[in-house]
Amino acid sequence: MDGSFLSNAAVIDASKNFVCIRLATYESKEEAEVMKSYFVGASGELENTMFALLTPDAKKIGRAGRSPGAVYADAAAMAAGMKEVAAKYAPKQDGSWELPVMKNARLALDVAACEGLACVLLLAPDKDAATKQEESLAQAAWKESIAGKFIYATVTDPKELEIVKGVTKKSGTLVIEPDTYGVAGKVLLEMDAKSTPKELEAGLLKGSLIHKPVEKDPGAHIREGRRLGIDWKTEIPDTDPGPGGKGPR
Repeated sequence: MDGSFLSNAAVIDASKNFVCIRLATYESKEEAEVMKSYFVGASGELENTMFALLTPDAKKIGRAGRSPGAVYADAAAMAAGMKEVAAKYAPKQDGSWELPVMKNARLALDVAACEGLACVLLLAPDKDAATKQEESLAQAAWKESIAGKFIYATVTDPKELEIVKGVTKKSGTLVIEPDTYGVAGKVLLEMDAKSTPKELEAGLLKGSLIHKPVEKDPGAHIREGRRLGIDWKTEIPDTDPGPGGKGPR
């Protein structure tokens, strides 16, 4: 996805009037079917990236493509187009913002590593307890000082934490530093399950300062990963044609 669009200040400002979804692509069969209803490439298969704007009832607005560049000439045009669309829809005044969670801890760590972000795992003994904790964490996660700095996941199965070093709590909120390839992580700090939104915000701010993103050269990163034998297994087959249409990567 073209960072020259998504990191543009005007686009970021316009995005505040949208629900922005970071797609998991090959990690959900259900999501993949929805994505294919909006866009498939020349191969006729689901490709690794997709960009589209949708109405509140999930209807596609205009064209879709592999990136914003397939729809807009430049970032300025994208920001203007998004503002034009947003003006047609009035947001709910009493709506609460949910915590933007990934499917599981494994995927959250991988995405965090890809994006150069820290990962936040919410630990709870069951779904009911998780829901209560998510309400508090969401209030902190959407603060201006926090939004966009973490990838989140909720964990109710302790087995998911086997890839994370330094976990001492059975419930609460953990800030995790993913390793270079996002296949493991280590705890940066832990917060209690009963932490208030204000306490969680302070903890997340501290975690964002402790987190040290690693700059990566894509080519060298891939070569080293192959040398180390790191092979990410997707939930469904990777059907992206890859560079030059040489088959799945």
